[in-house]
Parts: sequence; C-alpha cells; structure tokens
Amino acid sequence: MSNEKQSGLIQALVPAIILATFHGMLWIVLLGMMLRFVPAFVKIFEDFEVSLPMMTEWAIGWSLFSARYWFLVLPSIAVMCAADLIVLCALYLHPKAAVLRWLWLALMMLVPLSLMAWTVLAVFLPLLSIHTSLS
Repeated sequence: MSNEKQSGLIQALVPAIILATFHGMLWIVLLGMMLRFVPAFVKIFEDFEVSLPMMTEWAIGWSLFSARYWFLVLPSIAVMCAADLIVLCALYLHPKAAVLRWLWLALMMLVPLSLMAWTVLAVFLPLLSIHTSLS
C-alpha cells in the first residue's frame, strides 16, 4: 500500500473511530437508563397503584427485556458500533459523500438520543399525574 493511500486511510479511520465510540457510548447510556433509571420508578408506580399509559408500559417492558437479556444487548451494541465504524470509514474515504456522512451521523445520534428522551417522558408523565393527584 502506498504512503498516500495509507495516510488517507488513517485520516478516515481516526474520526470514524472517535464517532463510532461516541455512538456506542450513547447506546450504553440508554442501556444504563433502562437498567437503573426506569426500574427506580417502577416501584413508585407499584406503590401508588396508578394506571400507566401504554408508552410507560413499553418503557418498562424494554427495561425488563434489557435487564433479562443484557448478555445479548451488549454484543448487539458492539456489532452496531462495528457496523457504524465500517460505514463511517467508507464515507470518510469518499470526500464526495459529505452529505451522506452528515446524514449518517445525524441518524446514529438521533436514534439513541430520541429513545432517551422518549424514556424520560414515558417515566415522568405518570409521575406528574401522581404528583397532581396528591396536590
């Protein structure tokens, strides 16, 4: 491999590794929310015997799934990060793919961030109704 191709590959690989790692960290934070954040509120909902919206029941279901099958979820995140790294390397190697690269970055950031926001909303809406009913 020539020095020019090798330096081009390194220039594509460095930002791709950094971004794929960041994306993986977002998924790990989401998993942490599912394993720690949601179960903390399940006990509150059980104590108050409140009727939960479908959105909250889904969040609780995903939390239970994540807790039960964490040994499958972690490798899935690793596989997604590897696929993300491959796509990012390919997009960084082709300078004309800048728009596609930005779209891919937006997608890979918005999916876990929107799932985090959805989880927080799913947990706090019933909590807000409990608070208003106690007032």
